[in-house]
Amino acid sequence: MRPLDSFGQRLLPGLRQALKDQPGALVLCDSFEGPGAHGNLVAQVARQQGFAGKLVALPFEDPNDPAQAEIGRLVQAWGEAETPEAIRTNLAESMVQTRLSAVQGATQRLLAVSEAGARQVAVNFSLGSTPALCVAAVLGMTQDPESAEQATSQLRKAFGEDFQAGLVELAGRTTHDPRLQEARLDFAGLVRQFEAADNEVVVAAGNDGRMAAWAPGFTLSDLVTPETTVVGALEGGKPASYNGEGVTVLAPGGYLVAGQEVHGTSFAAPVVAAALASQQGRKISP
Repeated sequence: MRPLDSFGQRLLPGLRQALKDQPGALVLCDSFEGPGAHGNLVAQVARQQGFAGKLVALPFEDPNDPAQAEIGRLVQAWGEAETPEAIRTNLAESMVQTRLSAVQGATQRLLAVSEAGARQVAVNFSLGSTPALCVAAVLGMTQDPESAEQATSQLRKAFGEDFQAGLVELAGRTTHDPRLQEARLDFAGLVRQFEAADNEVVVAAGNDGRMAAWAPGFTLSDLVTPETTVVGALEGGKPASYNGEGVTVLAPGGYLVAGQEVHGTSFAAPVVAAALASQQGRKISP
């Protein structure tokens, strides 16, 4: 397992202070840039649902992460490549790096919480990565007026007219990349250690369930491990059709936050994580 990176080292003092003597804390690993940021909405949902314990905001994204620049370079490379093979190669690598960045980022955040001495807390990941998300991002470029013509032309050159099927097959292959497999094993091992120390890890199942039929495991979050609690959403009292794979527990997924409606497993997950954190907080420490 990799050591704590420089971003994690910078977060560590604040985490130690925030988690000191705080059993029952809820750590939200999310995006917190701006008042309408995803993590701020997630935090408000947890409070609305009655969580009264310590809330700790842990940034998921490192603004200086060189991986983001590399992903941008790869996207540009497949968009400008002249041969079908070069398009496919750069596109596949951009998907691998996107997924790898999410898993390694989650590992580093969980490692930081662990090194801060967390005990009897719950960590909530409402962000993650899947093959479906990678394909959805590429297909989104074909719908964006600024990139649609070039992206569509490149995808047709690489896969033919039915480029969606080619993208699905390519994204599925990235799951077997040894770098990603190693990163997922590292994360799974850390989750196991973290939960063995009387903590909980909660992961949102994702909102790509309608794409599940495209390929086996297509909507399974890279952060799902045998020990994680994987949360799907309830809509109208029934499992939401958009739930990703691997769900172990369900919670309401629709809320009114700051005058706007929000829906998704991202908002179901903190409800479960808050309940688990509260349960941990009620334990009597030895």
